[in-house]
Amino acid sequence: MSSDTMLVFAAASLFLVILPGPLADLTARYTLSRGRLTGLLTVAAIALGLVAAMTVASMPVVAIARYLPHLFELVSWIGLTYLMLHVLWTLQHPARGYLAHNDNLPERQPVRIFLHIFRLAAVKPRSILAFIALLPQAFDPHGSLSLQLVEMDGVFLSTALVGGLMNVVLAGRRLKRLEKLGLKNPASRKPRTRFISRRAVTAGYRRIAA
Repeated sequence: MSSDTMLVFAAASLFLVILPGPLADLTARYTLSRGRLTGLLTVAAIALGLVAAMTVASMPVVAIARYLPHLFELVSWIGLTYLMLHVLWTLQHPARGYLAHNDNLPERQPVRIFLHIFRLAAVKPRSILAFIALLPQAFDPHGSLSLQLVEMDGVFLSTALVGGLMNVVLAGRRLKRLEKLGLKNPASRKPRTRFISRRAVTAGYRRIAA
């Protein structure tokens, strides 16, 4: 990759890592409930898990670049469109995911915490789709694919660690923001729940009017 492409890829990777979501929320919760050392453990687990997810995502991208190079530009545009939708959806729905209180986190032992969060990061379908969309933006189908993959893995691992450290440092602010969004009552955010509530209120008004 050229230096310009590497910088753009690093910036996009960092932005995806610090977006609000379940993994970043887990880092914040573990940091506040178990201390920053545990928070740093989650950072390493998330970074390595996401690199594993990116490796899986690279397989179809490499296959298209190698065997269907005439479709690569189209795939790149589709990927860019998906990335924009992914960011918009994530910013509009930051309250999804693991909403357990600090005293009810999934795991307590360091090794189990690491393995649990690594698994969540590595097999998360939306992360894999985001990587499938992101990689064509930096890939050169005419260059050395294996070398580019190694470079991308290194760049993403570095940016994921930086983004994770930001989540640890800003853990308190992140959870306060989530609480302001009403995470303590997630049922009220579900469309079906809001629909039922509106029907109940309407029925009540009709009964009073009668």
